Amino acid sequence: MRADAIKRIPNGPKMLLAALQDVADVLHKETAAADKIANETLKLPARHSHRRGREQAPDHDRQAGLGAGDAQDITDMMERAVKAGFYEKMPDAKIIYAP
Repeated sequence: MRADAIKRIPNGPKMLLAALQDVADVLHKETAAADKIANETLKLPARHSHRRGREQAPDHDRQAGLGAGDAQDITDMMERAVKAGFYEKMPDAKIIYAP
């Protein structure tokens, strides 16, 4: 979250993390529903669902916040999103919350 948003909504980072935790729980516990949402949203055939390769995916600690390298991982994902056309341009570095 950006600093101006945190000033307006001081509890915003906690609320955002709680929402992301809810999403992560759906991905882990309701896999059929998560696959359907991903397939319909991204217009991918079922064989490209998130279930494919889940066994190799690390189960990140969603409670710990940003750890070493996480900010770079987020930046890398955003760069890929720009290249793929999901974002028009990269946001500035202030988008990554640092307590």
